[in-house]
Amino acid sequence: MALCFSFLLCFGPQVSAQIRYTVPEEIKEGSVVGNIAKDLGLDVSTLVDRRFRIVSGSKDAFFQVNQNNGELYIHKSIDREELCDGNGACVVNLKTAVENPLEIHYVAVEVTDINDNHPSFSEQNQHFEIAEHTPLGTSFQLHAARDQDASPYSVRLYKLSQDENFEIYIRNSDEEKIPFLVLKKPLDREHKSEHLLILKALDGGNPPKSGTLNITVTVLDSNDNRPVFSQDTYSVSLQENSPIGTTVIKINASDSDEGPNSEIEYALGKTLKRKVYDIFQLDRITGEIKVKGAIDFEDTDVYKLDVQASDKGQPPLSAQGRVIINIQDINDNMPEIELTSLSNIVAEDCKPGTVIALINNMYSLVTKGRLDRELVPHYDITITATDLGQPTPCLINLKFALENPLEIHYVIVEILDVNDHAPSFPESQMDLEIGESALPGARFQLQAARDSDSGSNSVHQYKLGHNDNFRLEVKDRGEDGKIPVLILQKHLDRELTRTINLHITALDGGKPAKSGTMDITINVIDINDNVPVFTKDIYSVMLNENAPIGTPVIQVNATDCDEGSNGEVVYSFGKNVNSKVRKLFDINTITGEITVEGLLDYEDKDSYEIDIQASDKGTVPHRTDKKILIDVLDINDNVPIFTKESYTVVLNENAPVGTTIVQVNATDMDDGQNGQVVYALGNNVNNNLRELFQVNPVTGEIIVTGVLDFEVKDLYEIDIQASDKGIVPLATDKSVIIKIVDVNDNAPEIEVTSFSNAIPEDSRPGTTVALISVTDLDSGLNGKISCSISDDIPFKLMPSSHDNIYSLVTSGLLDRETKFQYDITLVAKDAGQQTLSTIKTITALISDVNDNIPEFSFSPYAFYVMENNVPGKFVFSVSATDKDSNENSFDFEIVKTFQFHVVAADSGTPQWRKILNICKIGVLCSAVFSLPGLSVPVHLYGEVVFTWSVYGQDLI
Repeated sequence: MALCFSFLLCFGPQVSAQIRYTVPEEIKEGSVVGNIAKDLGLDVSTLVDRRFRIVSGSKDAFFQVNQNNGELYIHKSIDREELCDGNGACVVNLKTAVENPLEIHYVAVEVTDINDNHPSFSEQNQHFEIAEHTPLGTSFQLHAARDQDASPYSVRLYKLSQDENFEIYIRNSDEEKIPFLVLKKPLDREHKSEHLLILKALDGGNPPKSGTLNITVTVLDSNDNRPVFSQDTYSVSLQENSPIGTTVIKINASDSDEGPNSEIEYALGKTLKRKVYDIFQLDRITGEIKVKGAIDFEDTDVYKLDVQASDKGQPPLSAQGRVIINIQDINDNMPEIELTSLSNIVAEDCKPGTVIALINNMYSLVTKGRLDRELVPHYDITITATDLGQPTPCLINLKFALENPLEIHYVIVEILDVNDHAPSFPESQMDLEIGESALPGARFQLQAARDSDSGSNSVHQYKLGHNDNFRLEVKDRGEDGKIPVLILQKHLDRELTRTINLHITALDGGKPAKSGTMDITINVIDINDNVPVFTKDIYSVMLNENAPIGTPVIQVNATDCDEGSNGEVVYSFGKNVNSKVRKLFDINTITGEITVEGLLDYEDKDSYEIDIQASDKGTVPHRTDKKILIDVLDINDNVPIFTKESYTVVLNENAPVGTTIVQVNATDMDDGQNGQVVYALGNNVNNNLRELFQVNPVTGEIIVTGVLDFEVKDLYEIDIQASDKGIVPLATDKSVIIKIVDVNDNAPEIEVTSFSNAIPEDSRPGTTVALISVTDLDSGLNGKISCSISDDIPFKLMPSSHDNIYSLVTSGLLDRETKFQYDITLVAKDAGQQTLSTIKTITALISDVNDNIPEFSFSPYAFYVMENNVPGKFVFSVSATDKDSNENSFDFEIVKTFQFHVVAADSGTPQWRKILNICKIGVLCSAVFSLPGLSVPVHLYGEVVFTWSVYGQDLI
């Protein structure tokens, strides 16, 4: 207790109270606490005469005692919180005394608490910024409430307003309850960006009093949301021949995150055909797809574009979309007529319906009536093809007629053949598929060329353009003519040569010879003879720990030169990838995208080397392995941890400013700034402690910055906070207990209670002169006091049953006439290693008692008187002295008897007299007694005779 009133005994903790009362604070003035006299067994009727009182009263005293009835009552209303600093027992120690005989009694009054204060917070508002990815269970220290009342009316509990993400945790320290805000459910900024909470502190009253703290939690964004396209699939129509720069469509994706985590860039997929990149371009900022090259419906009537939207987070998250562009045909091509003649000559006796030719493989030219060669030996037939497009293309109409005048004649004429036709192949372009597995020598029959001429003017030979892979052989099929056959010269490799272009020329036998040509495209058919090949030699990626499940890590890509199922690649983990890695990561078998499947922890493992396998879908699949290097990046997900569970240190009071008390140390498993720890005094450390102690933010050394006084406070509990340097710092609090060791820095104090201004000289040995109390604010040996006085005086110190309380008593006879004053030196010494002492001198006055008789200066007096003296004549003077003082000294009395007496008498009780007979009756004599201020004339009436007589008591 820190008590500041004079009526509180400085040695109170060392004195046991004989009576103890309990009174509530703020009780009205005049209220009776208890009857001290009755409880001590004192006679109430003697209290006034014995001066019953509180010895160490003051003008600010809260208590007074009624001398008439012995009741202790409230003199001034008591505020316990003002009187006692702290929640311990608040006890007022009183010292009472009565005299004649001297008695000292001790009374303790405990002031009990009432619930007259509300809990209150040092600040009304507290703000936190907490990232979305903050681990569950992370705690944040809140301001603690203070209540000036003592238990059970101090702060008893805290209540937090309802919030599914947070709960309250209370840590009990020696002096208070400290609240912490604990994250119990993951935060989602996109769901709720700010949490407004109210913390209520309640005391133990009935009903309880309360105080509130407003808490604002701002949720900081982490990149935990992928971009989302406004449509899963975009479909749009585009006319062929659209001008370059035409906007095809504008795709749009949104991201629920904020800041860079929500800024989106667009890109075309990386696995599209080269042709797509030549025809379309995608603006990475606006998402507009524009025409870059020529659009031809006859080339491709639909394009399927894979598009990607990525945010700018670290690492970025992306989403895949698809854009389908349907090309609309416009009428930009004239019809083409392809005529395949089955017979150059039609027999005149053929039946109606006989097929003469095939047109575009869609129409058959047939006879519809009887033919008569003798009437019409030759027909010129005009075929017109017209499309239905707009506008109608130019028509080519061929008419064969005889003019001037127009006549049609049916004439049977024998036509003689001349070499007026060149050989022609049924198709000018031919595709031929040959598998890679074909062996040299394999034969492939081609279509024969036709020539309308006959005989030697018809097809005669075939020639093959230069080519190392094939040679040409001609087979004569009689009436079917000469048929060309390709013979494979060497093994084909589709991965080296996908197509081979051959040029074949057919020559007739005419002079000069006429020819026809056919281009053959040989498509080499794939077999599964190639393994998948990854597009990168090294796959390396950095990934934040605690990345949400589903976060893309990296997308691997492998190609297979084969085609079809032989070239279709699927992805999987290698066989040596352990189950732990498989729980942390997943790979999409189709796209090769690796995503997060479990919780990554940088502190557990900061990198992974994962075997990825790319396999084709061939009947006997081929596989290729590749290692993926994943570096896990640290995020601030670990709070600093102090290296010790508790810190307790002992420190001498009065330690110099700058003294290092203790060095705390905390470590953080995170990396970089997330793992760099700084130290500070906790938020709840009050200003008084901040004036006494500081902590070095780098080293963690706690140093003394103020004056420490064991007598003011012997123990401090300081909250030290260790925080990392993360963007959103995480912190841990630790209590450091500093026990202050007493040093001998306080000299003893001496209090003297005197009950008499003077000591009668006839006091018996052992008479109490004064009450001496000694105190020392130090403790232990430093506060253990011995008190002494000099031995050459008739006084001594008698210790009482209570420590450090002494009675100063007489130890011998006193004689005021020998010494009327004593200066008594009290010496109080403590038992510290370097002893401190206090000296106090008190003056004891010895008061007079009537213990001395008057003394004449001569005895007997001898003098001569001449006879016949005139009556009244001066004869002589007598003088007397008395060692006593004041009323105990002497006066004169003349007694007339048969003799003349001079009596010297004092006024004391009992009265002492001495009588001098100096005259006989009838003798006239005169005398004058000279004393200071007194002259007595003596007249003689008789014979002078000198005798001694004593009234009352013989002193001779």
